[in-house]
Amino acid sequence: MGREAVRLATTTPLDTGTTFTSDWEDVAAYGCLVLGLKTDQDGTFYVDYSPDANNVDNTITCNYDASGMTEPHRFTNTRRYARIRFTNDSGTNQTYLRLQVLLGEHPHRGVATDRVIAREFDATIVRPTDFFLEITEGLIEKWEHVNKFGRNADVGTATTPEDVWHGGSNYTGHPTSYTPETVEAFSSDANDTSAGTGARTLEIFGLRTSTSEEYTSETITLSGVTPVASTNTWWRVNRAIVRSAGTSGHNEGILTIRPTTTTAAVMAQLPATYNQTQIMAWTVPANRVAYLKRFRCSITRASGAAGSATISFRVREDETQPFRSEFVYEAQTGGPVSVGYDVMTFLPAGADVKVRVDAVSDNGTIVDAQVDFILKVVV
Repeated sequence: MGREAVRLATTTPLDTGTTFTSDWEDVAAYGCLVLGLKTDQDGTFYVDYSPDANNVDNTITCNYDASGMTEPHRFTNTRRYARIRFTNDSGTNQTYLRLQVLLGEHPHRGVATDRVIAREFDATIVRPTDFFLEITEGLIEKWEHVNKFGRNADVGTATTPEDVWHGGSNYTGHPTSYTPETVEAFSSDANDTSAGTGARTLEIFGLRTSTSEEYTSETITLSGVTPVASTNTWWRVNRAIVRSAGTSGHNEGILTIRPTTTTAAVMAQLPATYNQTQIMAWTVPANRVAYLKRFRCSITRASGAAGSATISFRVREDETQPFRSEFVYEAQTGGPVSVGYDVMTFLPAGADVKVRVDAVSDNGTIVDAQVDFILKVVV
């Protein structure tokens, strides 16, 4: 391994807005430095390199996420002198800090075959990897896979445009200038109640506010045709699943989820017997960006005859803008449209997306759509 040394260490917690700066260290005899860092607040660390312990010729900057993995970082020494800086820019004082640098000849680390790969993992990956499969399995930190799907079971020539959901017409769950409210759930059938033969409990999924970073859920106990309000307030709700049911095993009526005050902004509907929404509408959470990876749509006709439809993927980067058609496709019965994107469309935090049926050749057209997104955490 050659020469080894421990240098540039500190255990003094930092108040928010302050920076630890080490002395310059002569690293000419060491091939690399390995930084180990653990604290309870986010921050930014820097590795400065200098030829003379005075002029900084190169700085490597890395973010530290206190909630993420705390893997060590390896840096190849490129100048004679090096120093470490760490800034607590979290807005909260640290309660502890352990920072240590090892100098020596340290090879790149390997990653075990079942280990999650951190976003800034300084390691050689030795297992066979499929990036998108590993994201789906949760094996790459700070990346996620989102699959959204929907269905509109009755689109007519005189009713287009319609969005792909079971509420008919345009999707109303993307209200603008909207303050989060409690939502209420109810059925068109009295049997969908806590002791009934139909649906008994319904789990809703959405974003609590426009600054929510993750989709969360809440379970509502149904009371037939009588609306039951949620405990939490919600900004977006675009998925719901029946979690318990009576002897029929499904919701016997149409289940509706809407704001308790702004009732026209219906966010979700479940057709009878489905036990889950089919809403091809979604919103990118805060501090996330999304990439459109795959789009699929298909049409059939209730009569079984041939037909066609114009279908568009629509995007609104923020609620001050109208929805625009990002992609437009012509679909035919018997031939689904399926497109994978090598250069993926970028969607910023807060962007609303949906799939729209712009026109159909015949009444009684059934449209299904499905989209896969790759979601990246940007903080």
